[in-house]
Amino acid sequence: MASKDSTTSWYDGMDWLVKLILTIIPVTGWLMGGIVRILRGVKGNTVELILGIVYLVTGAYCGIGWILDIITVIIKKDIYVLL
Repeated sequence: MASKDSTTSWYDGMDWLVKLILTIIPVTGWLMGGIVRILRGVKGNTVELILGIVYLVTGAYCGIGWILDIITVIIKKDIYVLL
């Protein structure tokens, strides 16, 4: 995971419960997951940038990424790229 900086401070500053609720709602979860990955990728992690774009285009990897995001937000309190 890329270091947390000002590009994702809006996401990092959210309360855990707010992150979880926004992740559970399908459309906001897909958008938030893709945007967070793209913004973290812009800061140097090319894999996250590419996965963020693919995430948005494919609708959270046809829903599988959305479920994984819910699980990682519950367990780690953050969206992670699982590779």
